[in-house]
Amino acid sequence: MNSAEPKRGGQKSAFVACALIVVTALGGLCWISALPLLGYDAYPLIASSSVKELGDLWRLVSIELMDGRYPDGHFHRPLVQLSFALDRALHGLEPRGYHLTNLLVCAISGTLVFGLARRIGGLKIWSACVAGLFFVAHPLQAEVLPFPARRADNLALCLTLAVLLMQVRPGAALGRGRAIGLCLLSWCAFAAKETGAVVALLGPLLLLIESEGTLARRFKSAMRNAWPTILGVALGVGARHLVLGGLAGHTDSSLLGSLALPASEYLWRLLYSQPWAGWNSATLPILWGLFAMLMICSLKSRPQGTGFLFAWLTALLMVSGLAGRVHDWYALLFVPAMGILVCVVIERAWVHLHANRTPTKAVPGILALGLALSLLVNGPLLRRYGN
Repeated sequence: MNSAEPKRGGQKSAFVACALIVVTALGGLCWISALPLLGYDAYPLIASSSVKELGDLWRLVSIELMDGRYPDGHFHRPLVQLSFALDRALHGLEPRGYHLTNLLVCAISGTLVFGLARRIGGLKIWSACVAGLFFVAHPLQAEVLPFPARRADNLALCLTLAVLLMQVRPGAALGRGRAIGLCLLSWCAFAAKETGAVVALLGPLLLLIESEGTLARRFKSAMRNAWPTILGVALGVGARHLVLGGLAGHTDSSLLGSLALPASEYLWRLLYSQPWAGWNSATLPILWGLFAMLMICSLKSRPQGTGFLFAWLTALLMVSGLAGRVHDWYALLFVPAMGILVCVVIERAWVHLHANRTPTKAVPGILALGLALSLLVNGPLLRRYGN
């Protein structure tokens, strides 16, 4: 058999898996496009993103979010403003167009999760496909997609995933075009929302884990290909400082806020299948136990990948903590890493069962599958939440 045939077969399966994720996102969540423009800040954001001439594009890049009229703080998110300007030019005030943009970003993010599940988690094609579906089907999508103004979280996450997936592996040459692309995407991730800054840490960390040799050699190898990512975020921070006269943020933002951020609230939003039922602290011991089980089982199967996923979740926790508050839609940023973690454990269980090994070793994977199914049942694919 030609050695190219298995490769072509794998590429075809990967394409089909990505197509399934996209169709699920656009088809299963299409009901959202029939909703009105929800959120008090939707119309002010659209009004401040008007473009009548070419010079207005520069104005959108160089002004404060919502032209300084956002009541809850001071932000510089030019990519959000530009995306609303494009939607307004194409669709006017028709809500369907704004929702379609959000759905497209969600679908792209799902395929990027698929790619990262393959790279970070070492998952097979269909296990990685489940990770992508886990993302688009998660109940937290109902907290982001129906609200156009929450596109900042959607865009920042999509661009963060793209930057991580585009990292040039250690030992490979970083071409000029790839370097410029990484720098631009990293700037865009930060320009969508401040949480995009995590790529400046996660990009080098991913390459550090993938490198070989001594720690010093691995660090040097990682930085050789990660510098465009760091530069892009640095440019974003500099632009924000020039526009706002400082880092600004929410009125109660704090650089020390992350140290006191309750991780339990995010874990509850990630793993509890009905987060809109209200906060229930009685479930926390179960959720923490479930998370610990996922981490331990994943460590046994993919130690390096699991270490990166834990660092990813921790970095998001610290960056999100700068806001000094917790909202449901903030937790969407954690879903890709958690989905990959869940699918690593599920695949490990499948391998044990398929090889007729000790059935008890498959129990964590069965529990992880049950978790994924419970989230699916209560997610926006199968439930249409009201306003």
